Amino acid sequence: MILKIKVRADFKSYCLITLYILLFLVSILYLCSGINQTANWFVSSSKSVTLNVVDSDDYAVILWICNNLPENATILVHPEGAGQLIPVIADRRIIYPKGVNQLSKTYRYIIDQLIKEPNDPKLYELLKQLRVSHIYCDTDLWKGAKPFDVQKMLSSNKYTLIFRFGNTYLFKIN
Repeated sequence: MILKIKVRADFKSYCLITLYILLFLVSILYLCSGINQTANWFVSSSKSVTLNVVDSDDYAVILWICNNLPENATILVHPEGAGQLIPVIADRRIIYPKGVNQLSKTYRYIIDQLIKEPNDPKLYELLKQLRVSHIYCDTDLWKGAKPFDVQKMLSSNKYTLIFRFGNTYLFKIN
């Protein structure tokens, strides 16, 4: 009788450990899918590796960020744009990099509103709550994604254009 209880407890432990391992593997696969999506923009349609991930407009603005923004700046970037590389090139913090964040309702709301209606008061309050200091807007996005509405941001009193090079803009949140 004691042996049966011990075997049953071992079987329960085995099932629990198996469940944890499966959950861990599913989590890893999910996280890797974001990495895989991010890596996809390094490969062109001809399946050859491309090194021109950041065009000259993006690179000029990112270098300007490196040389002119304080180290504690928090920059909101588009999930399908070159702003994803700001931490690598300019050593500045970005929020909402591509990956797990895309499941967040707040994330979806912020990105959608910056595309459709950047003057939305709720959006502005969220940006302030998240302590976003700047918004990086590039119009040449990967996968044909819709860019932030730069024209509405230019005419808004909520944002100030602090640097532009070509079709890449950097706004400060007022």
